[in-house]
Amino acid sequence: MWEELPRGTKGVIYISRFGGSGPAKRPIATEKVEVWPIHVRLALAAALSSNTAQMFTVTASVPEEPEEDAVVTA
Repeated sequence: MWEELPRGTKGVIYISRFGGSGPAKRPIATEKVEVWPIHVRLALAAALSSNTAQMFTVTASVPEEPEEDAVVTA
């Protein structure tokens, strides 16, 4: 994700509040999702400590109204 969300990236995030009925609980055609347009403003890596996974924080803005009632198409 660190390489997918560098500062300045514009894109969308899809949210399926209750998972989907597809493989790995991903949404499939005709299921509802939310589509949030984002613009990444900042990505910061957290300090590493012993026996922990690398973590980072992304700060993003939502430049347009999200589509909170979208339907997955085939």
